[in-house]
Amino acid sequence: MINGSMKQLPRGMSSLKAIKEAGFLYVDKTQIIHQVISGGHYNFFARPRRFGKSLLISTLKEIFSGNKELFSDLWIGQKSDYIWQEHPIIHIDFSNISQTSPEVLEKSLCNLMERLAAEAEVELKFADTSGEKFSALVRALSFRGKVVILIDEYNAALTSNFNNREIAEKNRTVLREFYGVIKGLDEYIRFVFITGVSKFTKTSLFSGLNNLNDLSFDPFVAALVGYTNSDIEHYLLPYVDALAVKKSISRQEVFDTMRDWYNGYHFSADISVGVYNPFSIFEYLAKQECSNYWFESATPTFLIELLKKGSYTFEDLNNITASRTELNQFDLETVSLVSLMYQTGYLTIESYSENTHRYYLRYPNKEVTMSLADHLLGVFLHKSVPLVNRYIENMRQALYRADVDAFCAQIQALLTGVPYSLHIKSESYYHAMLQVLCTTLGFDVHSELVTSIGRADLVIEMAHLIVVFEFKFNKKASDALAQIHYKRYVDKYKTSGKKIILAGVNFKNNDHEIGVEWLIE
Repeated sequence: MINGSMKQLPRGMSSLKAIKEAGFLYVDKTQIIHQVISGGHYNFFARPRRFGKSLLISTLKEIFSGNKELFSDLWIGQKSDYIWQEHPIIHIDFSNISQTSPEVLEKSLCNLMERLAAEAEVELKFADTSGEKFSALVRALSFRGKVVILIDEYNAALTSNFNNREIAEKNRTVLREFYGVIKGLDEYIRFVFITGVSKFTKTSLFSGLNNLNDLSFDPFVAALVGYTNSDIEHYLLPYVDALAVKKSISRQEVFDTMRDWYNGYHFSADISVGVYNPFSIFEYLAKQECSNYWFESATPTFLIELLKKGSYTFEDLNNITASRTELNQFDLETVSLVSLMYQTGYLTIESYSENTHRYYLRYPNKEVTMSLADHLLGVFLHKSVPLVNRYIENMRQALYRADVDAFCAQIQALLTGVPYSLHIKSESYYHAMLQVLCTTLGFDVHSELVTSIGRADLVIEMAHLIVVFEFKFNKKASDALAQIHYKRYVDKYKTSGKKIILAGVNFKNNDHEIGVEWLIE
């Protein structure tokens, strides 16, 4: 049980005022927020869902409202040179706005502008459209001071209708006209902060806002949302210790579990700053059990639907690299699977090449790979989630028994029923499929592991066993096994003290048949 003297964890809470007034735990991010406020006046910031963007917006709102008393025990209230001043604020949360059609969206925005005007006791004269009302509201409020505009889930009207292109495109027109008024209001505005899961790069939603600063990849905001190791150690140590006592394990073992399941997100080329998923960390420490908390509440429906309708294959999830432009891309017309999965939190930055200016991506942690197994694999393989999970568990048990034949039999069963048209006629499709499948098993998996004279296709490393795979396509399994010997893929493992299995696997595309030859080294 959580010690009664500890502050309650603010699970599911996104209001700073509510958190502070109730005496719940708040992880102080105000030093970074101060840097943001002191920088550019027009800011955009993208992060996956359930990462704390709404709480960030709430914190900005309280700062610009001049509510200094809420920050008396926080960095910005104690150590900064911030000048506290009350500004009129326009706060728009598109997740709470009706958007099922362009007519509904336009009416909802008009109603919101009128409600905000009524609350501020100002009139919106000579304004008919939502954009005109927005502009009139800013101008009216500016008589009380320069205006702060905070917009959360700015593109929800598009993503929520992603599977209805006609509505999404018409909603885009409404949003373009609504956001377009901001460019002519510079003299009245103190600060603009816009958040969402993704950044639309070709839809001109912010036409004319050439000074909109995209913070999403900036190193100094890498830990603006999400929790670093330092945050965990400073704020959450009592909860970690309580869990360690309950489980009769060490504090370090709890940290190791948290890191494996919920850490690993990097949002800039400087990967020295990594963060934990904040939603999952609170759920884990409160419920004191590891589970996949994030997917059920955070994965957007449009991701699953796009995967079902798209022509994506396993190759799109293997050896993933992308430029910054590609990671930023999100358009109604074309959607890159890599950018989609990065923006929604299924992929994160592993490293960055200064020479090629490309980011190398991977799955962040065990929670994400479990999500991948539970839901996305079923889409790719045209199987139900329970059936995919059953096959994966059978694969896992086969490896525990060191039974490569049974392992490959489960793979062949998974391929049964997959439409022939979805198979790319090359080895790379099957290699990528095995990479994705094996990643979900919970073992250390290495793809295309480089040796002195070659590159092993796949290596699975367990506590007691190492399996080295080589794949062929429409050839012979014996050729694959011979290549493992010839290129000495196992040399680096011979001193490990573990059992080593060499496995040559051949895929036949026309009937999904798998041939395998293997031996114990």
